[in-house]
Amino acid sequence: MPAVGFNYFIKGTGLKLQAMYQFTGRTGHETQLDRDNDDLGLTTHSATIQLQYCF
Repeated sequence: MPAVGFNYFIKGTGLKLQAMYQFTGRTGHETQLDRDNDDLGLTTHSATIQLQYCF
């Protein structure tokens, strides 16, 4: 499923900011109602933000 990532290096600090968004869709259903009723406990949208330091 589609995902979008972003990396930003903060100059002179050794820091990296990383962000990611991911869409997890469910396929193989005839209607939207069937898709909604087939909830497997998975998130449909997720976002992650990390700040990393290198030394």
